[in-house]
Amino acid sequence: MALIVQDFIKPRKNTRPQFLLVDVRGIVVHYTATPKATALNERNYFNDGAGGRSASAHIFVDKNEARQVIPFNEVAYHANDHKCKIPALKATTKYYKQGDANLTTIGVEMCIEKDGSLHPDTVKRTVEVVAKLCATFNLTDKNIYRHYDITGKNCPAMWVDKPAEFISFKQAVKGKLSGETTATAPVEDAKAHVVAKDDTLYSIAKMYKLSVDELKSLNGLKTNTIHIGDRLIVKKPDTTLYMLPEGVLRKGDRGSDVIKLQKALVAIKFYPDKEGSNFVFDGIFGKDTLNALTRFQKVYTPYLVYGIYGQQTKEKLNELLNK
Repeated sequence: MALIVQDFIKPRKNTRPQFLLVDVRGIVVHYTATPKATALNERNYFNDGAGGRSASAHIFVDKNEARQVIPFNEVAYHANDHKCKIPALKATTKYYKQGDANLTTIGVEMCIEKDGSLHPDTVKRTVEVVAKLCATFNLTDKNIYRHYDITGKNCPAMWVDKPAEFISFKQAVKGKLSGETTATAPVEDAKAHVVAKDDTLYSIAKMYKLSVDELKSLNGLKTNTIHIGDRLIVKKPDTTLYMLPEGVLRKGDRGSDVIKLQKALVAIKFYPDKEGSNFVFDGIFGKDTLNALTRFQKVYTPYLVYGIYGQQTKEKLNELLNK
């Protein structure tokens, strides 16, 4: 049986408007919040018009199957209920102004059980689905988001309450992408702190040389409330994956520093040449790399668009790659 069953819903203004995506820059994971509803139930609900509300997703996953209801080159109404908080996912078009993440991401909805929980098989299947999507669209685990990360909505609620479970999910996807067998298990103890009696965010942050804000950000915490037994991530993410070049680079330059720049641009979906072999990591700052860099600057440093890599461009790239 295919991992993803295609069963498209009827085109409708409020569920499947047939707007085209401008790009696929990420995968957004949701939960349905409708106990006992299966992927087929959800598909039929949206096929029948969703009660008139503007909502949808590309895929619904339950413990038995994954059902795709909207083509991957079309918009689904899944992640634009509030202002987008991820700059890299923002977008607008003439046909969908300020569509933001709805124009740049694939929406995956996980079905829940009668008691509101996620069945382990649903999570396992969602790992497989998201890994397949990442492989298809040249994404990594860094491009996987909760609905909460995009707009602040409490979705999936269980992963907002327990961020470590979402981190575990992404680790499992990363394992799939690298060919490893990885279970959706808790985060390694070396990277986590189990809250004990009398612990506070301040005392834990101090222990691991973090600020309270950094600790809250690592764990997706909205308040300072923690409970005994909570597992908190206490290790900052590795920021050495993309080593950005020092100094200035311009058209005509060659070498390893240009390769670093090309890899950084590709990592955030500004391709020097999307059809090229290995995305043209050739170390040559030619017209394609110039084009990619200029497009990046128009989006992220509109006050500084001149096709030359320097300190301000480096700082913005570093912010996006290592957030």
